[in-house]
Amino acid sequence: MCVTRKLAAILYADVAGYSRLTGVDEIGTHIQLSTSLDLIATRIEEADGRVVHYAGDAVLAEFPSAVSAVETALAIQRALTEMGAKINADKRLQYRIAVNLGEVIVDRDAVYGDGVNIAARLESLVPTGGICVSEDVHRQVKGKIAARFQDMGEQNLKNIAEKVRAYSVNPGIGGHSKEGPDQAFSRPHTPSDMPSIGVLPFQNLSTDPKQEFFANGVAVDLISGLSRIRSLRVAAQNSSFTFDAGNTDPREVAEALGVRYVLEGGVQRAGTRIRVTVQLIDADSATQIWSERFDHELEDVFEIQDEITEAILAALYSEITTAEAERTRPSRPADLDAWALYHRGWQHMFRYSREDNHEARALFAKAIELNPSFGPAYFGRGYANTMTNHNTEAVADLAEAIWRGPRHPNLWAFQCVSAWANTLKSDHVSAYEMAVTADRQPNSSFWGSATLAVTLANLGRGDEARFAFDRTMVEKPDFTETYIKLTLPFETDEIRHAKFGRLRQLEIPE
Repeated sequence: MCVTRKLAAILYADVAGYSRLTGVDEIGTHIQLSTSLDLIATRIEEADGRVVHYAGDAVLAEFPSAVSAVETALAIQRALTEMGAKINADKRLQYRIAVNLGEVIVDRDAVYGDGVNIAARLESLVPTGGICVSEDVHRQVKGKIAARFQDMGEQNLKNIAEKVRAYSVNPGIGGHSKEGPDQAFSRPHTPSDMPSIGVLPFQNLSTDPKQEFFANGVAVDLISGLSRIRSLRVAAQNSSFTFDAGNTDPREVAEALGVRYVLEGGVQRAGTRIRVTVQLIDADSATQIWSERFDHELEDVFEIQDEITEAILAALYSEITTAEAERTRPSRPADLDAWALYHRGWQHMFRYSREDNHEARALFAKAIELNPSFGPAYFGRGYANTMTNHNTEAVADLAEAIWRGPRHPNLWAFQCVSAWANTLKSDHVSAYEMAVTADRQPNSSFWGSATLAVTLANLGRGDEARFAFDRTMVEKPDFTETYIKLTLPFETDEIRHAKFGRLRQLEIPE
């Protein structure tokens, strides 16, 4: 088979919160969607672009140049803003748009490949009503269009091997934000609101200057290891290593790098032993939240370096996860009660019995009563409802959770469970739409692609389901049994496999 390739600018546009809007006003939202898609298609055609594919509320288009793609994105957002001005904010349909420049595979009037995938993944980083472009696009358009670009730093995009530097686009005078290369990518106001960290060069606390290489080696390995954690954003080494080891204010470092946490440490050799000390600092409160000391006999220096790095990484992941949970804890006494009830609810959920599930639902309901704006409590009750086939109630609770927690670090989980609930009530279109949204979240791991595979299979879209299934198996080879047991823990094996049998047996329709 001869594969045709070409260079193209890819535009990907998607509605923010489409399922919630449909739940509020199904007819009105569909009318808005139809009108907006006509508008988008017209703007694309006027710029010599081509709509390649519509997928529900999403649009994929290609352009002969990056300039025309970005100018079209700006024109679309301006036109949509004008169109939505007369519509109530809680019912207004808004898009997120991303543009990437890359080589694509052309087959039967469609385009495939990383050039397309990167555009779709970048879209998940975009704030509602905004635009984001890749570094390749930015390089082509800077100085050529009336817009400001703000560097969002290097991004870990799901199922994309290498990091991609992204830029947000704002209408106005051409040029750059004054912020440095790593400043905007991981601050609390970014769309995904992931935790972020900067690793400073480690101090050489020995009198032997030759130990400098070991100290720096540990820090470099930590940056590399932390970068593999999808739910964590890590400042680039060339930015964090501009600071002097042990001679900086962590708060200034965090401000300069745009990170939430700062890791610093030191290395000291004494005879045949080597000691590594590390401390993790929360920049917002300027407090040390974790510290540890690692002692080793100095034999194979590189093996020791690997062992210490792995030990630090394991401890760091646990500490940051705990710190992030504490960060979301409300501060008022009533909210603290709601928080406690919420966690008691999960303690019962994890026992996986019908009696504990009933108790969990009651605790989540009490948390909601105490704090009606506490989105995670709606998620907990929604999840509990899916376990007992109260799927209509589950969909309502999960829609509320998603609406109240658009920047929650585990938003993908809310969306996956919502897709399950819709699947179990046989609303396969809504399940698919929610699964697509979940799969685009950069930290959704195998759950997003697994959920997408289920929903595609239920829609009879065999080839796409197989592709999503294959992606899942790469990350989680034993996912089918795990997935079925976690989604339907109270059912017999026979009922479980009947409900998700096509996926388990790979009997996905042709």
